[in-house]
Formats: sequence, structure tokens, C-alpha cells
Amino acid sequence: MPRRKKPQQVCYFWFGNSMITLHGVIEAMRGGLWRAQKAELGANNQKLETPRHAFGGATLAQHWQATQRDPKLLENMRLLPWVIIHEQSVIPSVPMYRPGSVAAARGLTHYCRQQRGGGPQIMFMMTWGRRGGFKGHGVQYGNFLTHNQAIYEGYLLYIHATSTPDRPTYLAPVGLVFETIYNDCLTQDPESREPGSYNSLFARLYGNDGYHQSKLGALAAGMTVATAITGFNPYKQNHNPGGLSQEDMNAVKDAVARTILQTFESGQLLYPWKTSWTGSTAPTSAVCRADKETSTCASPDTTVVQSIGT
Repeated sequence: MPRRKKPQQVCYFWFGNSMITLHGVIEAMRGGLWRAQKAELGANNQKLETPRHAFGGATLAQHWQATQRDPKLLENMRLLPWVIIHEQSVIPSVPMYRPGSVAAARGLTHYCRQQRGGGPQIMFMMTWGRRGGFKGHGVQYGNFLTHNQAIYEGYLLYIHATSTPDRPTYLAPVGLVFETIYNDCLTQDPESREPGSYNSLFARLYGNDGYHQSKLGALAAGMTVATAITGFNPYKQNHNPGGLSQEDMNAVKDAVARTILQTFESGQLLYPWKTSWTGSTAPTSAVCRADKETSTCASPDTTVVQSIGT
């Protein structure tokens, strides 16, 4: 009787903090990746692993410092197609912290590309605006939309600073999925109430603190990352963390699908796949757009950005 082959271990490594460790963000992503690999590749003999360097309040600068202390952090991961990176929640939205944060993103990207075979591909996970906006550290964002836009602009700076013509980095636009749901709630509510002010689908993406993800928000985040990496149909990603209604899960799938398709088909964001699950293709000029006047970044030896809150 032939010996059964040992499953091939495939690692998707995360640099993050509580925005990925709470309520199963990584598990939702892994569920989507598994479905995509099985459907597209027939990869039944692969074991998906999701190792991470993550702790509460961790910043990109702290992750980058960790790689300097332990240069062999990724060395033993034989198959490492992707590294997923995200910054502490509000830092991308605070201009005074952006230079150091972008420098750390450059340092982490450079470190990853020193691994065997040219290193893994890089996906930044855009986090989301706080439910009621954010005030502090020299900024004042009065509501979710303005804060979310500032976070998006910060993540585009990371993409511009770390991409090269032959090695682009990519963005999983979780915050834009939250925004799609926000706008849906605003449109559907007959009283046009602020979606974060009542028990709307948008409000249910958040925990009680108004910025960490709930179980539903974690599902949205993990599914967005899986779709951004694979281009696999979100409607066919069946990860169920338990305790969520089918209606809410279907609404999240729909928001992920519409957001990814809109940013792909318009060329707003570049993805690592060329054809969507609907058969549409990206324009040849697809790029991440950012205000070039604000994209001047410090070198990687800049002063470390410290934690300013989860």
C-alpha cells in the first residue's frame, strides 16, 4: 500500500496586533484561502498555516525592530507565498506619525524580500475608521467617513513607498468594505440616521469600544484579505465563526464582493490577479492613487513610532 504523502505546509505570515487576533480575523482568512485553493488548484494536500508576530498595540516600527533583533524570524518557513502587514489602528491617519510608520513599512518589506527565492508577496491590510471618528494627536475626524478616508490615504503611502515596477505590494481594503456597509445603511434607513448610532449592520461590525472588530467585523476583515489575495468569489467562502445570522454573513459577503470588484474594475487598486470571479479584467493602468505631495517618507532608521493606543 503506497504511503500517503505528508501535507505540504504553506505559511501566510502576519505582522499585526489585536486588529487581527480578536474574534477570528485570521481564521476567516484561512477559511477563504482553503476554499480558493481547493476550488482553483485542487490543493487537497496542502496544510495552511498562519504564524504571526502580533501583540496588543503593536506598531510597524516595533515589528521592524523585531526583525532586526531576530533576522531569522521567517527563515524556517519553506513555503511562504504571502506576508500580511497592518499598522496600529489610528497611526496611518495621523500625519505626524506617517513618516516613521512608512519607514518601518519599507524596512519590513525589505526584510521580507531578503528571504529565499526573492521572498513572499506583501499584502497590507487596511484597517478601518473608528465608529464615531477620532480626535487626538493633532487631528480631529468628526465621524467614521473622515477617519476612514485618512486611514486609507495612509495605507496608500505604504503601497507607494514599498512597491517597485517588478515587485508591487498590495492592499486588502477592509476599511473600504466597512465604508460600503456604512453607505448601505445610510441609504436604506428611512430616517437617514448616522449608521453608528443605532444597531445597524455597520454598528455591529464593531465591539463595544467602537474601534475593535466584533465577530462580524472579523469575518469581513478575513474575507477581504482572502479575496484580495486570491480573487476567489466571496459568495463561495463559507467560513462560519458561529453566532452570526445567515443574513448578516450574506450582507458581509456582498459588501466584500462589491468593494473588491469596484476597486479592481476601476483600477483604483492593483491586485495580484488579472481576472475577477465575474470575468471582468482590470484596466492596464491600474495603480494605487495617492497624493504624491504627501508621500515623502523617512529612511528606515527613523525614530520608532511608539504605541498610541490599540
